[in-house]
Amino acid sequence: SFLDINLNEQQFSVPPVNFEKNMVIGFTIGSRPTGGYSIRVERIEQLENPTPQWLLHYTEIIPGKNYIVTQ
Repeated sequence: SFLDINLNEQQFSVPPVNFEKNMVIGFTIGSRPTGGYSIRVERIEQLENPTPQWLLHYTEIIPGKNYIVTQ
């Protein structure tokens, strides 16, 4: 069954993870002065030299000057 998490009154269903076979990557951009900011993960590369590492390619979405955003 899924674990239900309530963050700021939004419901999220979290699937079970078998950490022996899978991993979870958390990716955040930190706080910003207003709402309207987000990130889009473009691709993820696994590098093997000299040890396994992950390289995340992303784009930060910044609201335009005339956009209406939350404060």
